[in-house]
Amino acid sequence: MGLKRIIALLFSVSLTLSISGVMYAENVEKDSQALINQKYNLEEKFRDEFGFKNNNYQLLSIENESSVQKYGVHLTAQEEAEMDRRVEVEQKFIPDFEKAIRDSSLSKNYAGMYIQQAPEHKIIVRFTGEPTKSFINNNQEGESFVENLNLIVSRQTLDAAYLLSPNEIVYEIVEYSEEQLMGFADNIVSKLNLLKEKNVNVTKIHSDFPNQKVVVSLGNDLSTENQEIIQSMFSTYPLDFNGDLGLIEETARNTYTGTIMGGHEINSTGKCTAGVPAKSRSNGNLFLITAGHCADQGTNFRQGGYLLGPMSNVFMGSYVDSGAIRLSGGNHTPSNVIYNTSGINPGNPTRLTGVQAISSSKIGETVIKSGATTDTTTGTLQGKDVYFTSSTGPGRYLFETSTISQPGDSGSPVFAGSGFKGIVHGRILSNDSMLYSHAERILNGLNMDLYVP
Repeated sequence: MGLKRIIALLFSVSLTLSISGVMYAENVEKDSQALINQKYNLEEKFRDEFGFKNNNYQLLSIENESSVQKYGVHLTAQEEAEMDRRVEVEQKFIPDFEKAIRDSSLSKNYAGMYIQQAPEHKIIVRFTGEPTKSFINNNQEGESFVENLNLIVSRQTLDAAYLLSPNEIVYEIVEYSEEQLMGFADNIVSKLNLLKEKNVNVTKIHSDFPNQKVVVSLGNDLSTENQEIIQSMFSTYPLDFNGDLGLIEETARNTYTGTIMGGHEINSTGKCTAGVPAKSRSNGNLFLITAGHCADQGTNFRQGGYLLGPMSNVFMGSYVDSGAIRLSGGNHTPSNVIYNTSGINPGNPTRLTGVQAISSSKIGETVIKSGATTDTTTGTLQGKDVYFTSSTGPGRYLFETSTISQPGDSGSPVFAGSGFKGIVHGRILSNDSMLYSHAERILNGLNMDLYVP
């Protein structure tokens, strides 16, 4: 889509909005330009986060509709192919790679791995303690360790090793494993009432595996005294503090096609987004999963003006915000296709055929969502244990990602390639990061499986 086409489209959107409300003529051009600027900020954000060349000439010269549908931004054909490769690495190589490590003699020292997207794509593999400490000195013993590890990996991941670039895997020694850091964060959450008795109000907590920290947010009261109280209670923990308020805004494509798919706008008392189709493990009935906060149990949903069905099952808890709409209207056929993701090939849309295991999720991995408000947006996974206060409950542990979302995107499918990763809950207002419930927890909680026709 060229710049002229973008301007024309945004201008028509502004005119459409003026029908339902008052808009002064002199503001139309200004509002159109604001939308264009917002779009280019998103393009630049993506390029910074994934390490692609970022300049105005690059953005103005790209006309690749395929990448807009797949990743929400304009990419050259080569850049789109690189994004496709990275997603394949995450889905086809990394799970087997990690299994090879866990099945080897190195498993007791394995600390976890994460993905670095910029300035270049790297898989950062970490270990703790002996005997791995020796290879940090770059001596013969260390070189031998790396050679042996690469041999273990290549034997068991040969089928997907062709996806890797030279030197794409990096090995590091760290003090804490990802599991340890998440345990530290969980223990702090368990002591929140005790902290409140000391007049310390925590707004958000999460582990930061890449930086080897547990981050504690104190909102507007980021005083040295409060930090010292927490540090004294958890003196052995690697803590970092910030002033994030932890405020969450729960975050609706509306043409009726007879098929319901992830990314469609759905409506009840408000606007939300269709997630994925699911099948009951107990009776085989078909459902559409969305966010549980979108409506009370029993509330009917519509899509494109036609009855979809009622919110039949709701599974809400500390780790999940999910609901299942029973497809009882007879007006919609469920599909595992994600709306408007065909790219340059209309016959090749994104289809979700598998469910990511929680254990396979890696910090830094590619995260895409298709929402009714903000369409397709792409980012990276930032946290897997983010605790925050919420209007829909006393607190939640959800996955946090840099992917953009807005009100109405609640319920959106979160995915990459053919893998279903979760359902959008909302966004953190302080940094616009998106929160989602993980797919594995949702499906187990609702006692359902991803429906693949």
